[in-house]
Order: sequence, then structure tokens, then C-alpha cells
Amino acid sequence: MAGARVAARRGRCVAGVVAVLMVSVVACSGSGGSGASASPSGDGSASATAAGSASGNASASAAGSVDPAQVTAESLSDEELGFIVTSIPDGLDAQEAEALVAYAAFERFTWQLWFSPAEPVEKIDGAEEHMTAESIPLLEQNYNAQDPGEYTTGPVRIAVASVQVWDTYQPAEAEIVVCMDRTELRDFSASGEEVTSPDSRGRFEYRFSLTMLEGPWKVNSQELISENQCVA
Repeated sequence: MAGARVAARRGRCVAGVVAVLMVSVVACSGSGGSGASASPSGDGSASATAAGSASGNASASAAGSVDPAQVTAESLSDEELGFIVTSIPDGLDAQEAEALVAYAAFERFTWQLWFSPAEPVEKIDGAEEHMTAESIPLLEQNYNAQDPGEYTTGPVRIAVASVQVWDTYQPAEAEIVVCMDRTELRDFSASGEEVTSPDSRGRFEYRFSLTMLEGPWKVNSQELISENQCVA
């Protein structure tokens, strides 16, 4: 996803995926980040490996046909994790709903990583279910840049502003614009000391790019549009 998320944690920078390809999905200019069932309090034991296995159901639903009537802000959220979708556009068609479900699964997967104590890994299991192969190395780089035991607490709130799909392209592409409210995020060291950077908090507007190049919808990149101008 793109961007400048070079400051280690998704909570501190928002760039965790590939930074230019199509949209920026994790850029770290003090902006935002992304991640499934780790404890928002930071005591979750979910690791990068656990995050992968925990995302199975979400990715499976994203890959299949989606009934737009069943896609709601509540169905995309995981309050236990600390990932809350506050609103989505009305009138989504089946393709738009499918792309949105895939995007939300990506966010839950990556926020699980940031909400869990960090531990160095060679590979983040399950990332390939939500992200293109080109975007994964940057996520792994940012994840491993953290100090062991670091974690973030939420919640993070997201308002989906628009969903567009271009199915005449080969492969099909989608663009999703969101407002990510990170004002309540806090970062902690392994010892429990708060190390939150002011730059990591705020409201960030992002444009995410998804593609079906590798089969089901996967996030390809992310771009920061604005800071503290949108509302989630």
C-alpha cells in the first residue's frame, strides 16, 4: 500500500503496503495503518502467524459472491478487535460490495498485527490472502522495524466514502476512499510504557487500490489524500 509508513508500526505511520503502484496503502507520514482478533488492550497473544490463521473466514467470504444487502458497517466491523466501520455508501452493487468486503478483511488482518505484541518474523502468514505479492514485502519490513513486544491499542474508526469498480479492465480494479480516525490509538513498548507519537494520531483520508490480478480482490496500494479534514 503505499505511502510513507516507514516509521515501524501501522499505528505510527500509514504506509504498510506498497507505496506507489496504484494507491497507497501504508504510508508513514505520521498517518495511519491497518490489521483480526488480537486484544485491543494489547495483551493479545496473536502473532503475525496467528493473524494469518484468524483471517481465514474473512478472506473466504471476500473471495465468493457477496449479497450487497448483507454488507453493512456492522458486518465489516470487529469491535472486539477495535476496528469499527462507521458508515458505507448506499446502493452498492454486488461487485462493489465484494471489493469492500475484501478491503475490510485486509484492514482487520493488518490491524490485528499492530494491536498484537510485535515479534520478528521472516514471513507474515496469511498476508497473501489480502494483499498482492508486490505489496507484502513493505508490510513485513514495517512490521519487523518495531521493537519486540511493541503494540498499539485502539479503537480505529473508518468511514467508507466511496467504492468504485472497473470490471472492463483486465484484471478488474477497484478504488475505495475512506476516512480513518486514529485519534484514540496509543502505542506501547514491551514494558508497557506509552510511546505514542502525536503524528500517528488524527483523521486521515486514504485512497486504496485493489486488483483481481491474483484471483480474488486484494489490496495493491494506498495513498494518503488529506489529514484532519475528513470525519469518521
